[in-house]
Amino acid sequence: LIFYTDGLIEMPFKNKNFYIEKDDLRNIIQEIISRDSEISVSEIIKQLLHKIANISEETVIPFEKNTSDDDITIIGLDVEMNSNFTQMCFTPKDLKECEDYISIIYQKIKKEWDKHGFEHPEFRLMAILEESIMNAWKHGNKFSQEKNITVSWKKNNDFFMDVIDQGEGFDYNGMPNPTDKTNIQNISGRGIFLMKYFSDQMFWNDKGNKTTFIFQKKSRQMNPLSKNRNTVNIWSKPNTKGDTNYDSSNY
Repeated sequence: LIFYTDGLIEMPFKNKNFYIEKDDLRNIIQEIISRDSEISVSEIIKQLLHKIANISEETVIPFEKNTSDDDITIIGLDVEMNSNFTQMCFTPKDLKECEDYISIIYQKIKKEWDKHGFEHPEFRLMAILEESIMNAWKHGNKFSQEKNITVSWKKNNDFFMDVIDQGEGFDYNGMPNPTDKTNIQNISGRGIFLMKYFSDQMFWNDKGNKTTFIFQKKSRQMNPLSKNRNTVNIWSKPNTKGDTNYDSSNY
C-alpha cells in the first residue's frame, strides 16, 4: 500500500502544466516492480519519487532539497507474515562448539543472502552473528550447558533475524555509550555498538533476552559514498522519521 499527498501528483504542473493521473502513477509503479519482483517498499518509493521528479524537471532529494512548489509525503506499507521463520536451537558446551554453531548458521543464512542479493554478508551478517551469539552464551546463559540459544530468521522485503537466550535479560537502556570520551577505555558496550552499526535496525524485547535485527539488501554501512557512513549517531535512539528507510517519509 502506498499513500501520498497531492504534492506528488501535482509536481509536474509548474514546469509541464499537467498532473500525474492515477493510471499514470499505477503504470510507473508497475514498471518499477517489473524490473525487480522482490523490490522493497522503501525502494519503490525512492524510485517513484525519482521518476516523477525527472518527469517534472524538479530536484527532490529526501531531507535535503525540494525545488517543487509543495511538500511531498509518501507512506509505504508492506504487510508481512510473522510465520515462515527458519529456526535453529542449540546448547553449546564450550567456546569451540559455540564458534562451530556460528559458522553453521552463517553458511545457512548466507545462502539466502546470496540468492536474494543482500550485500556483504561476510561483514554485516558475520559480525552480528558472532557478537550476538557470544553475548547470548556468555552474558545471557552465563556459559550454562543446560540453557539454549535460539536463532531464527526469515526473508521478506528485508531480512529479519532473532537471537534469543534463556537468561534473565538485561537493562539495555543502561548500557554505556562507548563513543563517549569518558568510556574510551571501557570495553563494555562495544559489541552492541558494532551490532547497531552493521544492522539497519536493532531492538530488544522488554526482558532483554531477545535481540531482533533487520537488514536491508543494500548496505548503507559498506557504501563509501554514503553520507551516513561516518556521521550517523548509532548510539542514539531510533529516529522516528526513519534514518535507514523511506517507508514513511516527509519530503
